[in-house]
Amino acid sequence: MISDFKDPIPNPGYGTRIFRRRIRIEKHGKRIVAGLEDTLHAFTLVLCHDGSVVTAIEGKWLRHPHNTCIGAEDQFAPYVGKPLTGQRSVFRRYSDVRQQCSHFVDVLGLVFSHALRQGDVRQFDITVPDLVEGKSWAEIHVDGELVHHWEIDQEFILHPRQLAGRSLHTGFSRWSAEVFEGDALEATHILQMGITVALAGMLDFMAMAARHTNGSVVMHVMKDVCYGLQTERIDQADLCHDPRDFTDSAGAMLQFLADPAPGV
Repeated sequence: MISDFKDPIPNPGYGTRIFRRRIRIEKHGKRIVAGLEDTLHAFTLVLCHDGSVVTAIEGKWLRHPHNTCIGAEDQFAPYVGKPLTGQRSVFRRYSDVRQQCSHFVDVLGLVFSHALRQGDVRQFDITVPDLVEGKSWAEIHVDGELVHHWEIDQEFILHPRQLAGRSLHTGFSRWSAEVFEGDALEATHILQMGITVALAGMLDFMAMAARHTNGSVVMHVMKDVCYGLQTERIDQADLCHDPRDFTDSAGAMLQFLADPAPGV
């Protein structure tokens, strides 16, 4: 994580906080409204369908980590007209995900799946305390029920025993698909992305943004991993963080979903 940025500045408060991410999906007939919020991100996503095929998608940023994230909310055309699916492997073939915001496309995949479910509301809560002496834990609750609890370090799962030594990064999609299926597999991907964002808390992005007022702070090792860091944008990828600390205020997350949702 630290090596992905030029001249990184460690976060002096790291080690005392709890990273939280909440994703909520609400079904309103054939219109589905979703929201995501964590320390660095906040957005809404609305999908409309006719019962089998997607007819419209609209995204809206409220907070994003880089100035080059702007525009990712307008890249959903490849998904319009596609059949709804609960299979992640099928959904991931609908578009080159590297041309999308990783976080938007993860939530969009959940929305595709939720459209085919019986229930109206689905909520995912990810919790990852800061690493202390190189170790922490990470867990995900789905609709209030614990699905996964892992003891971790920066690179690997340490516990439970059957997952010990599994990478949190390299080959994650491959090995998780070998071990899990269905909702449990879905939850692993949501938790893994949450862990990745949580580890970014090691950096003081506000101090880095103040130091680098011109030019990108992102190393080219990150080139082409997502919409905002494509070749044509990475050299303009400035930090524009408005970080929020939800350590003691999980209930404050996604308050913007109570406002009128964007319409499509």
